[in-house]
Amino acid sequence: MIGIYTAISRDESQQLADGQLLPDDMELYERENQLDIDKAWQALGYVLTGKLGGGEGPISYAVPMHGERLLDYGDYGAFYLLPEQVAEASAALAQVTKDDFQERFALNNPVKEQVYPVMDDEDEDEFLSYIYDYFTQLTAYYRQAAENRQGILFYIA
Repeated sequence: MIGIYTAISRDESQQLADGQLLPDDMELYERENQLDIDKAWQALGYVLTGKLGGGEGPISYAVPMHGERLLDYGDYGAFYLLPEQVAEASAALAQVTKDDFQERFALNNPVKEQVYPVMDDEDEDEFLSYIYDYFTQLTAYYRQAAENRQGILFYIA
């Protein structure tokens, strides 16, 4: 189960919000400019928010798994963000320094809590490095989408 982000136009994000467009109609597998964060999605969201699949916005928009933005897609659904939410998330992510991320990791330790994709013999330092690498990619991806005034569609494949 890997997390995929797709930057989408303002119109597409609004049509998703209004129920006029479905992810199945968007040919997502053929799109360029996607970000694959491998299996880090749940642990990354947990480190940032201290919750599984939720938390307070705008930092929780980094891994947008809130029920009100859930769309029927594949086995796990898809979640959309409007351009304004992407901008808010980008600003929140930009405030998280490497030291802040390490502190959040220590506080909301996904290894101790066995958050996906943690294995029984997981090394904490290696896992921290693994998800921090994806955090930096995600921060850059959100910044670019915010600069382009795009929405985001997140899904698990």
